Amino acid sequence: MHRSVGVALALTLILAACGGDDDAGPNEGEQPPSTVEPGPSVPVRVIGAIEETDEGWLLCPGAVAPCWPVVDDPEPGTRSGSVVATGTWDRDTIDLDTVEPGPRDRSGLTNPCRAEGDQPDEVWQDDEAFDDYVESIPEHLAGVWLADDVLVMVVTDDVGAHRAALDDRGIQGVCVADLGFEHTLAELDSTLEEMSQRWPSWADQGWVVLSGSVDVAANRVVVAFDQIDQGLRDEIETTWGDRVEIRANVEVLDGPVEQLELPPAENEITVTTQPRGSGGMDALGRFTLRFDAGRECLYLEASDGSRTKPIWPFGYRALPDPVRVVDGRGEVVAVVDQQLELGGGSGQVLPDSDDPTDCGAATVWVISPT
Repeated sequence: MHRSVGVALALTLILAACGGDDDAGPNEGEQPPSTVEPGPSVPVRVIGAIEETDEGWLLCPGAVAPCWPVVDDPEPGTRSGSVVATGTWDRDTIDLDTVEPGPRDRSGLTNPCRAEGDQPDEVWQDDEAFDDYVESIPEHLAGVWLADDVLVMVVTDDVGAHRAALDDRGIQGVCVADLGFEHTLAELDSTLEEMSQRWPSWADQGWVVLSGSVDVAANRVVVAFDQIDQGLRDEIETTWGDRVEIRANVEVLDGPVEQLELPPAENEITVTTQPRGSGGMDALGRFTLRFDAGRECLYLEASDGSRTKPIWPFGYRALPDPVRVVDGRGEVVAVVDQQLELGGGSGQVLPDSDDPTDCGAATVWVISPT
């Protein structure tokens, strides 16, 4: 079961409480067995990874466990690395239709002037005059990045005029180029700001944003989600058009995203987890894992005896008899009364929170994935 909870952190985190319904728990180190009956098939597009196990092939959305068993073996040549796969998921297995190489990260910003034989003679050095200049041309500035010790400035109009303006100001080491970009940086920054205002309401509808940024080399805003449906895609494309590139670990191709929800837990201890693909924080916390039998909840006990609510990585579950926490592959990662060193970061439970997984704690510890 998935449930949004309110947590105030230094970063904006969208969190969901979840559980399954396996009363005995999986064997250590094995892909957790299915805990639900197959349901109506849901057409999906998945960005993730395919991997082979002793039990068969798995598709892991977001390259994160738990993974989905694949009905038929994937074709040779599609069995490694990041993939984009389409198929139908029945809440147990996925029947693949297509598998293609996944999106590649765009890295290594290039210097177009070097390729054209028009490399500036001087290397770039920080210059306040340049900052003043680009602030004066927001309607023409489409990108700025450093490459080969040269500052690349992408414009949407007369390259020669901008080069002359920089020379007049004594600014050197700048490659001025027109790369055919359709959007200015100001437009993209404004788009990202507008989108960010909708993130909380999107999360309430099951569309959790993992990250959003301006990709200057692609001249697009890139927003990554855990899972979406066509309702969100239509909203984004209608509002912002081709200024936005959407990436989602799981995209429902027909119907609402709620079809991805699994039945409520019956015999597991409910815990709170992060969305799939969430990043981690770098602080180190030392705690002892405790179980409150009266409230049927887990908490982290600090050295002073105070309670902290754990926010586990995606896919983690808590199993009874004996009480333990397992990761998305069924491996035990913690047992009750165990002393733990956990990477992550702290935050506060909202005063009006009525989430039973708060377990009497006033603070939270967001545990970084390992």
